[in-house]
Amino acid sequence: MPQLDPTLFRWLEKVNELNKNADTRSFNVAEVRQALAAMTANYVTQTVTIASVEEMSLRAPEGHEIQVRIYNPCPERVAPLNIFFHGGGHMAGSVEVYDPIARRLAKNLKQIVASVEYRLSPEFMYPAGLDDARHVVRYLADHLKRKGYLFSDKRHLIGDSGGGALVATLAAESQADESLQVDRQVLIYPSLDYTLQQPAIEALGKGYLLERDRIAWYFEQYMGSDASLRYEASPLFMPVSPELPVTLLITAGFCPLSGEGQAYYQRLKAAGVSVEHHHFGDLIHAYLNLENLVPNACRHTYEQIATFLDPAQAHY
Repeated sequence: MPQLDPTLFRWLEKVNELNKNADTRSFNVAEVRQALAAMTANYVTQTVTIASVEEMSLRAPEGHEIQVRIYNPCPERVAPLNIFFHGGGHMAGSVEVYDPIARRLAKNLKQIVASVEYRLSPEFMYPAGLDDARHVVRYLADHLKRKGYLFSDKRHLIGDSGGGALVATLAAESQADESLQVDRQVLIYPSLDYTLQQPAIEALGKGYLLERDRIAWYFEQYMGSDASLRYEASPLFMPVSPELPVTLLITAGFCPLSGEGQAYYQRLKAAGVSVEHHHFGDLIHAYLNLENLVPNACRHTYEQIATFLDPAQAHY
């Protein structure tokens, strides 16, 4: 059996001691958001400089502005456009919180990375964030072209955790919706089953940072308790055909979402989809937000993403 990374083991001992009296009745939206922001700021600290970083927005059909941060490490290079959706259980995270991770993706890929500020629950429940993501995938490329950005006709979507759920959903929709161009998708320890039916949720749902009670609370805030809605909205149960975008799936051995990732991989493979699966057996959920604790694993992950999206240019 794989063993948990020793540095993460020691860190989790301290975290679990601090959280041993936590109760679902005490979960607080503001505290959840602050905790993710603080964790990322404290453990992803190495500065990464990008040639061009620009803020822009797209007006959604509902009238609100969707903010997008554009990282352009090689302004003269024509390469695929990558759209990134951050994690946070559909409740936490932001473009600003995930800025260091988006910068690493852009530097590693040497391609444009667009990080999306989609709406979060509980202020905006399902499908608000998904609607924002869908709108950006449909219209961002045209917006960037009008502003003079150079990129090829290939579109890649990248998402971790809850952002992975958005990516996998749009990838599934793209099979029948020509307005959604998705050539490749990268899913990093993604959330794929809102029904919480996978065995790993129970087996790994306590003591490994992301815990079952908190996941259940996230999903309750995001889409309520309608069982049929949860099933229909879960990417794991959406139709799969050989037309699904080429996929890279990354899972972690001590992540409670690893079971649904494994099940998704098996579904894609059985359907004839081109899919790669990289499993980090000694890591936990959200390890990219803990880079200082596991720098080699994070470097390896970024290298794998770069090789998958552009083999000739992989570099960290």
